[in-house]
Amino acid sequence: MLKFIIRRLLFMVFIMVGISILLFMIMYKLPGDPARTAAGIRAKPEQVESVRRQLGLDKPLHIQYLTYINNIFRGKLGTSVLTRKPVASELKVYVPASFELVLGAMLWVIFFGVPLGVFSALKPGKLVDIFSRFITALGMGMPVFWIGLIAQMFLYGKLNILPFGGRLSMGLIPPPNVTGLYTLDAIFMRDFNLFKDAFVHLLLPSFILALPELAFISRLTQNSMIEVLQMDYIIVARAKGLSEKRVVWIHALKNAFSAPMTMFSMQIGMLLGGTILVESIFSWGGLGYLIFQGILIRDFPMVMGGTLVITFVFMVSNLFADILYCYLDPRISY
Repeated sequence: MLKFIIRRLLFMVFIMVGISILLFMIMYKLPGDPARTAAGIRAKPEQVESVRRQLGLDKPLHIQYLTYINNIFRGKLGTSVLTRKPVASELKVYVPASFELVLGAMLWVIFFGVPLGVFSALKPGKLVDIFSRFITALGMGMPVFWIGLIAQMFLYGKLNILPFGGRLSMGLIPPPNVTGLYTLDAIFMRDFNLFKDAFVHLLLPSFILALPELAFISRLTQNSMIEVLQMDYIIVARAKGLSEKRVVWIHALKNAFSAPMTMFSMQIGMLLGGTILVESIFSWGGLGYLIFQGILIRDFPMVMGGTLVITFVFMVSNLFADILYCYLDPRISY
């Protein structure tokens, strides 16, 4: 196992290098001039050229790339073109918001998607199974941004039961920054009114973000449960007179849950990547929103830093999934 982990960590280094090269090529081909953006619309040509030299954009592309990689090994992710602040300090502000959104989405998947898959397997063709199929079709067949806009229109515009967007209502002051997660920080401060407001703002965007993964995990759980419930040891357990709850939720679910659990671990990185659209729709102000704004104005260091963070989290979650799968199923070895 140790050799496997070392190999994967070395492989992750090559992937990060490949992603960085690809991003450099893509950002170089995008229309627009980051030097003009940094200098301002009314800047004179000589001012733009001065900013270009300061940012190193006047150098050949391969020199810019080698300089960027050298800065990464020195613990620097560059300076934002727009804010002129270090990218690392900007990420420290915006990343916790995205992790709060991803954490909320994970809770939706675990506490709603998994039970939905279990009950669908126990009652095929019934109302819960029909509802599960509807969620699957909605989550896997509809674009996230479209579902988010429709949800905003009905739940905020028509019914006014959930906020339109943002992390807090207007006029409320964010809690002192302990973790960067407003819900947890509000609990630490014992401000339960602030926690309630932050929690309500989290509900809709986290559900929209979780919907594709929720549909996938519920369907995978259902298929796994159907397969496990037909195994011999389940038949023997029922023949011994064990209660149906014990058979399903202890004996069957333990084995059926291994595949959904490992796949769920792999989906964490995908959830973080999906925040780009969701945060833009709900004005969440996290890493996804930061990357989206960086793309619009060609803030190259910001896009690079945010994308590399998402890539790193995705690879770590995949490694964790492989290790977890080996732990849950002793037959698997690396």
